[in-house]
Amino acid sequence: MNSISQNKMKNFKSLVAGGLLAAAMLTQFITAHAVLAQGPNRVVCGDNQVAVAIPINGQNCIDKGTTLETNPIFLLLTTILKFLSVGVGVAAVGGIVYGGYLYLTARGNSSKTTQGVITIINSLVGVLLYALMFAIINFLVPGGVLQ
Repeated sequence: MNSISQNKMKNFKSLVAGGLLAAAMLTQFITAHAVLAQGPNRVVCGDNQVAVAIPINGQNCIDKGTTLETNPIFLLLTTILKFLSVGVGVAAVGGIVYGGYLYLTARGNSSKTTQGVITIINSLVGVLLYALMFAIINFLVPGGVLQ
């Protein structure tokens, strides 16, 4: 076989494997919801409540309220922002520590020194961009996101 045929065969095998993997994941997703809906732990909410799949503040039922404190979308947004804030903080500290390690262990190697400084600067730029995104979201949401 020539190299073009081998590349086509590799691409075809990769496409088939990816399709089978996607089909398996889709099947699991569809059957999981049907099984969970029929299970003994089915969530029953009141008339003025909405059931949520992921518990928010430890509750599976949330009131259909119109205030920001009881709005399910607002609660989900604040949960996501809190999670992202922690993740960005951990990533920034990790990036600064790694950049400092590269800088300290450079031993006169200018390329490693430059790489360490660039890593530290990139970590700080990431924190600044996240702070800008957070400020924009706080501006767009009435009353701010995290109260």
